[in-house]
Amino acid sequence: MAHQNSTDDIEKLLEIASQPKKNKIKEAQPNPEIDAFIEELDIKSGKKRVPTSIIYYQYYLWKSTRLIPRQKFFNYFKTKFEKTRTDHGVGYFLNAKAFDLSPVGFFKARAFLRKERDEKKEKGK
Repeated sequence: MAHQNSTDDIEKLLEIASQPKKNKIKEAQPNPEIDAFIEELDIKSGKKRVPTSIIYYQYYLWKSTRLIPRQKFFNYFKTKFEKTRTDHGVGYFLNAKAFDLSPVGFFKARAFLRKERDEKKEKGK
């Protein structure tokens, strides 16, 4: 009797597994601010890996006040461009001309990121 129940259970599980998977990925809602940033800086897909810290710092320089939170910004940004992850972090394959990829540019972007994290810690206290 126990054997029959487990066979029925297996058949139910196989039936569930054979059904097409429901797509849970939602399409991104349009974000006019990020679209304007992309358009004004003429950001396009490319061959150069640009770190997220540089991208968000460039967005900060472009906007300077009332920034879209980093996570929300990149949730939308990843719908537009190819994302890459390496030992050095997350980035996107973009045309490099819109970004300062010099050592000074990296330093400024990292300093901005540290400042942003420190402010977040202060708010949490």
